Amino acid sequence: MKNIHFLFCFFLSSFALHSMEFSKIAANNEKSEDSQKIILQKDFKKYLKDRFQEYKKKSFSIEDMQQIKDRCKNITNEDSLDLLGQCLHRDVYDENQNTYVHLGILNRHLSLIEWAIGCMTHPLTIQNEAGKEPIDLCIDQLMPDALENNRERANAVFTTLVDGYSKIGFDYDHRKNFLKKIIRLEFEHIKHGNPFVLKEDMLKGFAKQDIQLSEIYQQLCDEEGNTFTHILVSHQLSDLLYNFYIKNYITFVTNKNSEDSLTLAKNNFSQAGRCLFEQCVPGGDVHIREEDNKKKCCYVMLLNILKKDNNADFKKCCDKHMIEKS
Repeated sequence: MKNIHFLFCFFLSSFALHSMEFSKIAANNEKSEDSQKIILQKDFKKYLKDRFQEYKKKSFSIEDMQQIKDRCKNITNEDSLDLLGQCLHRDVYDENQNTYVHLGILNRHLSLIEWAIGCMTHPLTIQNEAGKEPIDLCIDQLMPDALENNRERANAVFTTLVDGYSKIGFDYDHRKNFLKKIIRLEFEHIKHGNPFVLKEDMLKGFAKQDIQLSEIYQQLCDEEGNTFTHILVSHQLSDLLYNFYIKNYITFVTNKNSEDSLTLAKNNFSQAGRCLFEQCVPGGDVHIREEDNKKKCCYVMLLNILKKDNNADFKKCCDKHMIEKS
């Protein structure tokens, strides 16, 4: 009986020792694999940095970009491009902290932007040395004072970039910040008299259900405190003003000269009236300009909006800009 007990203990001890040995070997193998993986990742990052220096001298072709993707898959032995996406997002940059995406936007290189976004799972929010995110560089190239001959290509990049941004799971603060930036672009163009209106689906992609676009449009202003509504009235953009009314973007706050949009509209309309009165001379022709009609519409619309809010009677502006009582 003692011999049987001894044999049982011997086999049990041997099994435990072998198990410990196997666990130790497995752990060493796993550690070795992790070390090898880290070495391969470093090699790929170095390769991508070298290619980055090439890109700064000459734009990549589609074949170049495919080579980089293939190299990533071969090194990681995976179909996933997570490593490439991480490198493109933050790990590969130049002396000015510009990443591939920054440089692609500066070069208005649409195919590279599409390629980079397709490789990434990370948000595109890395800033360069000047504090510029990729979307900031894109917006800079679309501002009214930017070179006009670059505008078409920059706009194509902007549309692609914004579409890529809207599909990434940004938090509330980032999405609201993006909205302010791109709506500011619309503001600056309208302020300079350029016909530029953002696409509704572009805005909704960022706003989702928790951000009110009306709040941003109402609060945005320039250094003089002029809001969107001030700007629309100043340029007699009655149709766009009506669209803003439909979307609840109208505001009556005052600028730094203590002038609200209704006062500005009234002054513009009064000025048009004085010009018409001066034309009322014997034998003279009175010419009502389209601009004067738009001034009238801007004033009457804003007046009616206030009257509507106060449940007061008002006369319609025209057959085109219908404001109904509540």
